[in-house]
Amino acid sequence: MEFTDEHKQKLAAAIKASWTPERREAMRQKRLGANNPFFGKKHTEEFKNANRSRCGELSPRFGRKTPEERRIRLSAIKKGRAVLLYRHGISDEEYAAKTAQGLRWCAGHKDFYAATGNGKQPYCNDCDRKRTLQRKFGVPLGWYDDKLSEQNGGCALCGTQKSGGRRKYLCADHDHRTGGLRGLLCGQCNSAIERLDNVPNWAQKAQDYLKQYEITP
Repeated sequence: MEFTDEHKQKLAAAIKASWTPERREAMRQKRLGANNPFFGKKHTEEFKNANRSRCGELSPRFGRKTPEERRIRLSAIKKGRAVLLYRHGISDEEYAAKTAQGLRWCAGHKDFYAATGNGKQPYCNDCDRKRTLQRKFGVPLGWYDDKLSEQNGGCALCGTQKSGGRRKYLCADHDHRTGGLRGLLCGQCNSAIERLDNVPNWAQKAQDYLKQYEITP
């Protein structure tokens, strides 16, 4: 649906009119909250003067230009990530050759990998999945590999090594009430467990449903 310029102007005017000082203050209190130790406080004059001395005309670097050598070095840094990879033994030539081959540097396992996608994420799919589990559930980065080895490389219920559908990895099954992880399941088993968790007496209802359409010899 395409909006006309007149409709956009009316919508912007309505939003601007609704943004009253009372609403602005309510949003500010909701964001900061009265429990914030700095809520309602203002900067002291000493802090303001110190800030002016550090950033204003009284600063010793006020008005000075960046030296030519530093400007060239900063320009070289912006052209690529090779300068950031010296600590890992990656030279400019190797970095250029790898990126020309379509490879990308992973900040997780510190090595190049075959790039797939738009190229904006700094981690490969495997490291990104492990970091997601760590950030979402607070488990170590190696939790997935350890759990997969414990389950003999397959689903904890049916034992299949296929994730199911378009998934590349097994699902991390967790308790929706507590958020705690339980194990790794394929897509089909994970969906069944979700039904058991969320629908009361789902297993009994499923058995009754199958018996209703059971064909007798």
